[in-house]
Amino acid sequence: MAVFDRSLRVGSGEADEANAIAAINIAQRQLENIAATYPRMLQDVVNIATVANTETSTISTSLLRIDGVQQLGADGYPVGDIEPMDHVGGHVPTLPWPLNVGLPTSAGIPAAYYASFVSFYWLPRPSGVTSYRI
Repeated sequence: MAVFDRSLRVGSGEADEANAIAAINIAQRQLENIAATYPRMLQDVVNIATVANTETSTISTSLLRIDGVQQLGADGYPVGDIEPMDHVGGHVPTLPWPLNVGLPTSAGIPAAYYASFVSFYWLPRPSGVTSYRI
């Protein structure tokens, strides 16, 4: 800030320190808003591999947001997109109650994911190692 106005006193404990911190916070918020409106702007590409019979994978701390998740083939090229889970559980109307509510319990190649701030949850549970690009 002192580069723009040399009369500012932005050192620790000086008169303009609080204003400088507020201005930096506003600038950071504006940058985050702009980044959120443009796909792939400031986006980091992260590869994740699932572990057999493990429902979750840890999210990289370098991700700002998730634009999409693609399954990668053995050659490292995308095979297809997988869908986010909008809700957990569901109603299967072709089965009688109470069997019509539930999630698949068998393992397989994940076709959907749910992302929290810490982990990816895969559905169905991975039966082996599968790579994904986020």
